[in-house]
Amino acid sequence: MRNILLTLTLLIPVALFAGNNPMTTFLATPLPEAPPAYRSSMKGKNFAGFFGGYNMYMGSMSDSLDGGMMSVGIHGRYFINHKFAVSADFAVGFGKTKIDALDKLISDNIPDTMTQFYFSEIKNRAYSIPVTFSVEYFLTRKTNPSKFKGYIGLGIGYVAIFRNAEMVYTDDFARSTDPMDVALRSAFNEISDPYNRTFGGFAISPKLGFLWTPNEYFGFTGEAKFSAIVGKEFVPGLTFNVGMVFQLSNRKN
Repeated sequence: MRNILLTLTLLIPVALFAGNNPMTTFLATPLPEAPPAYRSSMKGKNFAGFFGGYNMYMGSMSDSLDGGMMSVGIHGRYFINHKFAVSADFAVGFGKTKIDALDKLISDNIPDTMTQFYFSEIKNRAYSIPVTFSVEYFLTRKTNPSKFKGYIGLGIGYVAIFRNAEMVYTDDFARSTDPMDVALRSAFNEISDPYNRTFGGFAISPKLGFLWTPNEYFGFTGEAKFSAIVGKEFVPGLTFNVGMVFQLSNRKN
């Protein structure tokens, strides 16, 4: 009996580690990794498209802008791998300069009957041009790739904001050479000058968003970001964008 037990003790390890043993094959199987098709489909993929958005500038800037600014822009994204991407955005925003104080100044000093003689309208326009370059990290599971991908990112760039209040004079008043009218035009231009300002500053923008690609040709993207703009003054801002992107190329591994 002792010899039988000794023989079994020697044979069992040999049987377990035999080359064709199922147990050996199971133990040698590597852990799951990202599906090769998914890795190759994301690495080197380029997207380009367009977006629309809404910008809200806060702090002192909110005192000179009449509400937020609508924007349109173009977007590009390159996937380094299935987790990391770099992107670039260029946009133009449109809004209005707040001229409540200017309106009050005019109404307090010029009778309504005379205002119609001097002005045809007062244009209060505002523009913004943000340019941003970002690094993005996609929250995608290796073993469960999805067409819907959320991401977080950090962008750096530059934002320029142009504010303008233009007094459009009536034809008669604009052509008048009467010394009093000339003096009035000079005075009107002087009181509107503080409303014609340009602000520019570098921006740091943490953000979060998503990319949804229902097929291999196009997709949809959206993001929300907070911008800290540092120039002559500190201007915080919030931006919400949604857009459509198209796949340009797909470099296989």
